[in-house]
Amino acid sequence: MQPFTLPRLRRLVLGTPIPLTKLRAPQLQQLTTTLAPNSTDLIIDFIHRSSCHSSLVELAIGDCTIAERTIELLNSVPSLQTLVMYGKHKPGLVLSRIFDAMAVPHDGAAPTLLPQLASFALYRGPQPFPAVTTGPGIQHYAYALQLQASRLAFTNMVHSRAADSYSLPLKSVRVATGEEELLGRNRVAISRTLEELQAKSSDVKIVGWEDRQKEVKTLEAPSWM
Repeated sequence: MQPFTLPRLRRLVLGTPIPLTKLRAPQLQQLTTTLAPNSTDLIIDFIHRSSCHSSLVELAIGDCTIAERTIELLNSVPSLQTLVMYGKHKPGLVLSRIFDAMAVPHDGAAPTLLPQLASFALYRGPQPFPAVTTGPGIQHYAYALQLQASRLAFTNMVHSRAADSYSLPLKSVRVATGEEELLGRNRVAISRTLEELQAKSSDVKIVGWEDRQKEVKTLEAPSWM
C-alpha cells in the first residue's frame, strides 16, 4: 500500500508515531509525537520518505528512552530550529550524551547535530530519586555521578552555542522545575546554574510546574493542518 501524500500539511500532532508509516508530508514544518519503544526508525523513515529534512523546523518528542536513538533522529533533521523534549523521565536516557553531541566544537565549527537550533526546551515530569537496593548508597552514588555529568554537559552545550562563540546561537532555553539532573537539587545550586548559563547572555529560564503543564497540553493538542 502506497503512503498517503499530504502536500499541504504543515503541522502534525500524534500520540504515537505509528500513523507516520502510512503518510508522506513533503512540506511538514512542525511535528509532535512520542518515542514509543522501537519507534525511532518509524519517524526517521517518515522524514526520509517525505523529504522534509529542510522544511521541518520544529520537533517535539515525548518519552525519549535511549540517547543514541534520539541522536539518530536529530541527525535526520539538520534544519531544525526548535526542539522540545517532554514526557516522563526514562532511566535509560543519558542526557549528557545528547548534550555532548549538540555542543559546538572548540574550534567554533558548526556542530554536526542541529546546527541551526535556536530554541530548546526540556519539559519532563518530576524525577524520582532511586531507592537503594544493592548496597548502602551505591545507587545514590552512581545517580549523583550521572547528575553531575548531565549538568556539566548541559552547561557546556549552552555556553558553546552562545552568541560570542557561534554564528547561529541558541537564543532560548527553557527547563521545567524538577529537572534536578540539570539544575541542582536545591535553590542555591539552581541559582548558581542559572547564573552560569546566563553569563553569556543566553535567554535561560526555569519554567514552573503549572506553566510546564500548560506548555505540554499545548504541544499535545490534536492538530492536523
